[in-house]
Amino acid sequence: MSANYVVHREQSGLFRFHLQTENGEQILFSETYKEKRSAFVGITSIKKNSQDANRYVKKTAVDGRFYFLLKAANHEAIGRSSFFATAQERDEVMDRVMVRAPYGELKDTTRQYRKRKVA
Repeated sequence: MSANYVVHREQSGLFRFHLQTENGEQILFSETYKEKRSAFVGITSIKKNSQDANRYVKKTAVDGRFYFLLKAANHEAIGRSSFFATAQERDEVMDRVMVRAPYGELKDTTRQYRKRKVA
């Protein structure tokens, strides 16, 4: 039951990350950050706060779909789920976040590798 925190840079130049399961399912999304290191701080906060069931807020969108927020100790949202057709789906994904988030590995897609010339 592994997961990765995938950090990427958007076209706007801002950084964002998502928590992705081993089968590619994106189960939690971050806010945007001006600096990459701030995204790393966000990941640390999610790892810490994801274990506390009281940090999750179950929500219903105006169109009737279900989602949840993960909040830090200061009550600021640090992660958001996708939208789901049922509350049961939302709750199942919330459980997956609780299990996987603390152990997620970092995958930084913003790194640029230079190709070396072979002599």
